[in-house]
Amino acid sequence: MVIPASIIEIERQYTSDEFEMMPEFDAAYELLDGRIIEKSMPGDEHGTIVKRIIKKLVLLDPQRKLGKWWTNTSVKLDNSWEPIPDFMFVRATRVQPVTKKGLTVVPDLVVEVHSPHDLDTKKRRLESLAKIKQYQAFRVAEVWVIKPDSQSVEIYHPDAVEPIKVLGIDGELEVAAIIPGFKLKVADLFK
Repeated sequence: MVIPASIIEIERQYTSDEFEMMPEFDAAYELLDGRIIEKSMPGDEHGTIVKRIIKKLVLLDPQRKLGKWWTNTSVKLDNSWEPIPDFMFVRATRVQPVTKKGLTVVPDLVVEVHSPHDLDTKKRRLESLAKIKQYQAFRVAEVWVIKPDSQSVEIYHPDAVEPIKVLGIDGELEVAAIIPGFKLKVADLFK
């Protein structure tokens, strides 16, 4: 049964356990700092970018020996943070067994693709930045923030206050320590 979002108490702080016990909603929600936040529905451009990353990974590692990836799956980082990254990758040595709930292992790579709605208000910009900072705080080895409007990618590491690198359309993504052999031209994300 799908439940309308009106049952969510906006001012209330929820735990991850409470969040996971809630019935299925009529939209996608994340738990960010104990607050249940509606996730923007991805559009065609957004989905196409994620599919291009996956296609590159499938060509590189068709048997998934290097690791496993997920799209639009929640990851429980602690009892008040359960975001839904657009894409995440976990190295093979760290993959957990399949569960009915969200992942509980900290991903090695998280990708967030900014949709137009992610940045249209100050509140949404702050929520987006808070997610990046939390990924860093929980020691996600690398976070990519893909910005279709500027055709660029910001790359974050756990201890960096600012992105360690901003790649423009002529740049190339690679994460040799996480996915050996993976390379993807930024331009290929936006073709």
